[in-house]
Amino acid sequence: MMKTGNLLLTAIMMILIGGLFAQDSESTFNEGVKAYEAGDYQTALEQFSSLVFKHIENADIYYNIGNCYYRLDDLGDAILNYKRALRIDPSHARAQNSLNFALTQIQDKQNPEQEDVVSGMLGKINRLISLNALAIIVVALLAVVVLIVVIMIVFYRGREKSVPLFFFTIAMVLLIIVGIFGWARWRHYQDNNEAVLLADTAIGYSGPGQEYTRVFTIHEGHVFQIMKKEAEWSQIKLRNGLGGWVRSAAFDAVKSNR
Repeated sequence: MMKTGNLLLTAIMMILIGGLFAQDSESTFNEGVKAYEAGDYQTALEQFSSLVFKHIENADIYYNIGNCYYRLDDLGDAILNYKRALRIDPSHARAQNSLNFALTQIQDKQNPEQEDVVSGMLGKINRLISLNALAIIVVALLAVVVLIVVIMIVFYRGREKSVPLFFFTIAMVLLIIVGIFGWARWRHYQDNNEAVLLADTAIGYSGPGQEYTRVFTIHEGHVFQIMKKEAEWSQIKLRNGLGGWVRSAAFDAVKSNR
């Protein structure tokens, strides 16, 4: 009895702590919004960034961080955080519009990557349904499957089960389809290897060192793919197909390491 009471008390304490933490985070977010609206972009940036340091992954937070950097004339970090917002929620229209606008203002003009028909359709679906929404749908479908099983066990024992089996089959098919799509989205989320140049300029070399041949020069805000890292150098690939090695300190990955 004592163990049950202790477990109950612990559960209640965890709920209370979680509620206080959520309230504190919401208060911090609102303070950031107030500072931004007042034109105090540095304070707003500090408020929003403090939420990221608490390991809160939220598209709106990164979007607001991007806006703060944009107002502070830091295009590289603005583009980086718009990208981070879209990594979490590809359907975030404001982040996409802000990213597109910011990309028109960098020195290296980058055209959107061409998509084939299948990739284009998947991209549209990605922008319509967020990863969180997919998770909710999976949980809801799983609950429906369990409910149908319970109904068959309790109410259809020894009776014809064709009707509940029909709905069970439909729910299972939908669960498998959404589950596979959600898993693919999750893998894309985890395997994102995009990065944004934050330094004013960076020279790409044919190898991991300045003694190698110069291949290209890129400027702040340039978006590229990270191929691999070696000591303080990283091999990257640009959208035009060029590859080379740049210093890792010159950029930051879209997939945050915090």
